Amino acid sequence: MARVIEFYVPQNYKSKQRWVPMDERGKLIVFTKVLAQKSA
Repeated sequence: MARVIEFYVPQNYKSKQRWVPMDERGKLIVFTKVLAQKSA
């Protein structure tokens, strides 16, 4: 089950938004697990 992460965003926060085409909006982003290499 997915978890919802809530966080505080101040009213004066200005985000750097990049333009996203209409067909890309609302698309699910899949993050893959990156395995860290342990040094010997």
